[in-house]
Amino acid sequence: MHRIGKFFGWLVAGLLILVLLVPVLLYIPLVQDFAVGLAARKVSEATGMQISVGKLRLSYPLRLSVEDVEVIQADRDTMLTASRASVRVELMPLLRKEIEVRDIALDTAFYQMGNADSLMWLRANVDKGRIDAVDLGFSFDRIDLSRADIDGVRVRLRMLPDTTDVPSDTAAAAPMAITAGLINLSRVDFGMEMRPTIDSLACFVETASLRDALIDMGARRISGRSLAIDSVTAAYFYPAVTAEPRPADTADTAEPPTPESEMWTVTAETVRLTARSALYAQTGTTPASGFDPSYIGVSDVRIEVDSLYNRGTALRVPLRTLDARERCGLQLHADGLFAMDSEEMKASDFNIETLRSIVRLDALMGMGDLAADNSVPLTLKANGRIDPSDILLAFPDFRSMLAPLKPLSLSADIDGTAGQLNVYSMRMDMPSVLRLYATGTVDHPFSPEKRGGSLTLDGWLNAGSDTQFAM
Repeated sequence: MHRIGKFFGWLVAGLLILVLLVPVLLYIPLVQDFAVGLAARKVSEATGMQISVGKLRLSYPLRLSVEDVEVIQADRDTMLTASRASVRVELMPLLRKEIEVRDIALDTAFYQMGNADSLMWLRANVDKGRIDAVDLGFSFDRIDLSRADIDGVRVRLRMLPDTTDVPSDTAAAAPMAITAGLINLSRVDFGMEMRPTIDSLACFVETASLRDALIDMGARRISGRSLAIDSVTAAYFYPAVTAEPRPADTADTAEPPTPESEMWTVTAETVRLTARSALYAQTGTTPASGFDPSYIGVSDVRIEVDSLYNRGTALRVPLRTLDARERCGLQLHADGLFAMDSEEMKASDFNIETLRSIVRLDALMGMGDLAADNSVPLTLKANGRIDPSDILLAFPDFRSMLAPLKPLSLSADIDGTAGQLNVYSMRMDMPSVLRLYATGTVDHPFSPEKRGGSLTLDGWLNAGSDTQFAM
């Protein structure tokens, strides 16, 4: 009995030592190489994917690093590669059912989804990524990120039209909240095709940063303290519009409005964007001299917005500044408040300036069909000065007509509806050329067959000789 007891004692001790040695063995490089090779082969056999890992290292207590990772689906539609990736997890928070990641690092990563024949084809490269201090719940209902720095991002996306009816997903998604203290992006190169809407979209961003961001999927809310995007170069080409006959049995079907409970709210305290150049053009267009609406190019762009708000159709854009130079030579500055909702859109204290011209306005327009709905409200209070030299930059073909003209001063005070506009005052004055003052009403201004009204005109016109008139 003594020998049997001694034997079982050694057996239990041996098992305890073995149990204690297993975790220790996992930190031995030779064991790690054997384990990762075996695991990769077994997973490849079970899934049909091609999986390979050049090197895996686990350091005490929980720092995992891998090199030369490659995961390829059997059909080669999806693949993931990385030259190096590492993650360090804190041990003690795991006992509290919390996942606390000290840092994540990624070098030379590549991801592809789809292929040349797919409806959606995506390729993404990242040169270097670093993420610090990430906290996650075990249920993955929240992600708290302290800082992320990502450099050298290249994305190519192509989407083709899909006529297949996709059943709607009625399953309720688990709500998740994501917070981020600071996200920095640098050298972002994005390219996209989405025919027949977009022939090509190319955008390069030198730097971008987002501070104090929140994405709350349960509350359907996205917010950020500041978003700064600097040194953008972008080009958007759209296909030529072709007039195609519409089938006789085709009818417009308006989608039902989004329920209030499903609307997302987007807010940002400050938004800033600078761009070296941006182009919006029709594919194959040879730009005309001056301003060409089918080939709009701007440079030296600067946009600043305070307290941006959007929810459904409601949009509020307090524009602190918008500066740009158009291809034709016009330098533009604008500031003021633009707001809209399901009932109206309006501009308040809005200024539009060029080097020699300025227009200040407060305007309101209700939502609706101006030609069919006589109750749509309209308001305009404006004054300004327009210099012919600015018009000449945009339309150089009118040089002979515009060159002799002087700056035009104007003002207007108009309100009413699409059925009847009240012209309290409207004034235009160009020295030595014309002076016009008008008051009265205009009925159905947007319906040519019904248009009428009563206007009182006073002023004079110089058409080679002074002509005075009053009506």
